[in-house]
Amino acid sequence: MTGTTARFRSGTMWTAALTACAALALSACGSTKDGSGTASGGGSGESGKAGVILPLLTSPFWQAYNGYVPRMAAEEGVGTLKTVNSNSDPAQQITDINNQLNQGVRGLVVAPLDSAAIAAGLAQAERKGVPVVAVDVAPEKGKVAMIVRANNVAYGEKACDYLGGTVKKGKVVQIMGDLASVNGRERSEAFRACVGKKYPGLKVLEVPRSGSPTPRPPSSTRCSTPTPTSRGSTCRPAASTSPRPSRPSSPREC
Repeated sequence: MTGTTARFRSGTMWTAALTACAALALSACGSTKDGSGTASGGGSGESGKAGVILPLLTSPFWQAYNGYVPRMAAEEGVGTLKTVNSNSDPAQQITDINNQLNQGVRGLVVAPLDSAAIAAGLAQAERKGVPVVAVDVAPEKGKVAMIVRANNVAYGEKACDYLGGTVKKGKVVQIMGDLASVNGRERSEAFRACVGKKYPGLKVLEVPRSGSPTPRPPSSTRCSTPTPTSRGSTCRPAASTSPRPSRPSSPREC
């Protein structure tokens, strides 16, 4: 995977949207394979615009992001096609990327549904000389101009410090996000490392949990009930872009 990574502690969608549009405005200028300044693709009349492919529109985050895209693009002077919703389907997302490329877009903003599967779409974009900005989730491989996502390590550390400052001794439960996602792994690993380093009186019980494409209650109401002997819990929302069903398992001690 190549490209610059921009991380934000605030995790605000307007910051992500603005940065993605700004990066696309810079990277799309003359960034093509043949150096002609125009990406290869179909002649649908949309050549020169940017494409924005969203993973889903069932979560408040992506609904808000979708609303910010035209505003931020206008501020940066970037013309965009209408946003595309891949509806939690990684295969559909690859099709969406190809459709946008065939319309002659100059750049793409994509929120990968699957960190590994997105490589096929990135390869298509690279062949056509179209720069891609990845948002929220980092691809495992493939060429991107920039990755814009939250500081997931900071999320894990903040959860650790909150519980460590509240619970001095005993068992705490970490309900993890989708560990197939880079985001889920970073948050969980940061929480575990922080507890081990700063709060030796705490014993972490971990519950792996996969994401779900179906609408669910807010994450604060989705945390599993702590074990009878636990003193607190932290949960990372399951990755909003994962198509895998949610299956909590029994806690394991770390």
